[in-house]
Amino acid sequence: MKDNSSILRIPCLRGRMGDWFYYSSVLSFKEVKKRVKLPKEINKKYSRNKELKLGEWIQRDLDKTRTSPIVKYLQKTDQRFFNSLVLGIYDGSPKWQELNITFDDNEEKIFQPDELDYFSRTFGVLTLSGKESLFAIDGQHRALAIRNAYEADEELFINDEISIILVAHKSSLEGKERTRRLFSTLNRYAKPVKTNEIIALSEDDNAAIITRKLIDEYRLIENRIKISKQKTINDSDDWHFTTIIQLYEFIKSLLTQKKFSTYPKEKSTKREAKEYLHYRESEEVILKDYKYVKNILDKLIKNIIPLKEILIENKTLDRKLKSTSILFRPIGQNILFDLVCIALNEKRLSSVISFFNESTFTLTHHVWQKVFINSETKGLKTDKYLQRYAKILIQEKLSISVKMTKKDTEIYENFGFNKGDI
Repeated sequence: MKDNSSILRIPCLRGRMGDWFYYSSVLSFKEVKKRVKLPKEINKKYSRNKELKLGEWIQRDLDKTRTSPIVKYLQKTDQRFFNSLVLGIYDGSPKWQELNITFDDNEEKIFQPDELDYFSRTFGVLTLSGKESLFAIDGQHRALAIRNAYEADEELFINDEISIILVAHKSSLEGKERTRRLFSTLNRYAKPVKTNEIIALSEDDNAAIITRKLIDEYRLIENRIKISKQKTINDSDDWHFTTIIQLYEFIKSLLTQKKFSTYPKEKSTKREAKEYLHYRESEEVILKDYKYVKNILDKLIKNIIPLKEILIENKTLDRKLKSTSILFRPIGQNILFDLVCIALNEKRLSSVISFFNESTFTLTHHVWQKVFINSETKGLKTDKYLQRYAKILIQEKLSISVKMTKKDTEIYENFGFNKGDI
């Protein structure tokens, strides 16, 4: 008796783009686990036939550190969704069968003959015998994550399906070149999601959720956060305190693990950024974190005089003036936000607040003028190493532990300032 257990028939739409014919369908997680192979597995299957080795053209190795977070996403997210896997059909003899589309007499009059012909040529069934090897031209990590997730919990994913696009790969030299070019093209034009889009749209990134909640509900920064694609803010902007990306980065630093280049200790928080930014917490946890961040911002805005004057008392903000606090420039906010996180770890937030209250953190101060103003062009210098130097001076001033690289030490000695100068 013939064993048909490996035969799979899937409904498809057949399409064409350029000289590629492709088939769009869905595949259950079970079938992804069963049929979609890694390049090395196909290499092993065809170990005696050098012409069928995928290693000659697959350019990107699998990064297993990328697969684990995807598995966790599948396991933890009820609203899970992926874009399509692009699969190459390797070997075997897939068979395409068009479906004859007919309507009853009344319905048929609605469609033109050429439309009915197109429907019939487009809709069909693709039959896989089981002898084929399917591999991901685009979506290797997602395919492997689906396999691992299904193996770990078949019952959870028994009804899950993923959209697929199938293309035929041939083992000839020309065929390898075509598939290699397709692989390269798909990865070249696959752009990562931009940070501002994540903040605006993500329902899984807890820092993004809290950022939006603060902008919508926190009165002291109402309408004061610039919704922008850039982290920086223009000198001519006389209203906004900071940008949405800068605020988001600060919230990430407050709530997740982060190492600071000028600070030798690790933050006491145990939260990993990858977890916190990819898997939504309970509403109770999100609310607790929101209140924590809001409380920190309350202390900064209400107790640091330059922030209080602008954000509470609505005094005029002119970023072009050298006498305006550097806290209203991106470099100053980078310094402030990092120092706040470091001070919280040291239980010394009040010391940071006092420093920015009592010192003159402006470009008219002789230290900051020397550090951040180009003596020839009179323009602002924003180099990261100068921001690190400023943080080192302030940490020393506040008796907070400092870590310096060889370059930091050289810069420190070249400027010749010490904590007494600020």
